[in-house]
Amino acid sequence: MTISVTPIPRVIDLATPALTLGTSNAAGSAQTAISSDSTLLVFDTSTPAPVGSSGSVGSATTAPRRDHVHAGATLAAPSLTLGTSNSGGDAGTTFATNSTIAAFDATVPTTIAYGDSAAAGSASVTARRDHTHGMVAAPASAATQAEMEAASSTTTFVTPGRTQNHPGVVKSWVKITGSNGSTEKSYNTTSTSRSGTGTYVWTIATDLSATDYIAMSNCEGDADRTATSSVISATVIHVFTRVAGTLTDLSSHNLSLGDQ
Repeated sequence: MTISVTPIPRVIDLATPALTLGTSNAAGSAQTAISSDSTLLVFDTSTPAPVGSSGSVGSATTAPRRDHVHAGATLAAPSLTLGTSNSGGDAGTTFATNSTIAAFDATVPTTIAYGDSAAAGSASVTARRDHTHGMVAAPASAATQAEMEAASSTTTFVTPGRTQNHPGVVKSWVKITGSNGSTEKSYNTTSTSRSGTGTYVWTIATDLSATDYIAMSNCEGDADRTATSSVISATVIHVFTRVAGTLTDLSSHNLSLGDQ
């Protein structure tokens, strides 16, 4: 027996899919349908845009494939600057993590000279932690007695043995014990002695060059106690101590200044 099948006629037409991808669901109104083996336009055939400096929602009607790749940002040589405060840059380029930043100076630090003034500087790079400044060479010779007495050179150095030759330095000093005229403490002093009540003789070890030098004396105690001195020679000074003008045995402090 022969069976005849009469196809059921379609009640709707099949059409090419026209679905769109959006940000929310929406009901369509077309009177057509799509076959189950249709192909949907979902993937983009354009190369993805390079990574930008700012984000964007975009407006494309297709989606990228899962294994798509964006081109990376253009890498440029770093042009960072070292400054006194932080500031945001506006360059559209970036640099690789293994780039080299010009931070250190390749110039030898300046030589420090006597009398140099301080300065903040304007270099755009910094010095390495173990950098070393050069120093102006030390004077090559020690000052002579004549140079010390002239007190004008700024290029020679002074040794302890020449310090006393400077005109502004004390050439000799002594503290005399008033009761017996003995030397209690001194510098460049041969001896002291008592020659009478309140009268003492102070003998300098290294003589002054002449008698036109200054000898000064003072004593401890009340306001009416005084000590005076008189230059007898380039070697010997007389010291007098008084109370209310009367010679009295008192301890005194004495010093001399002049050319030696």
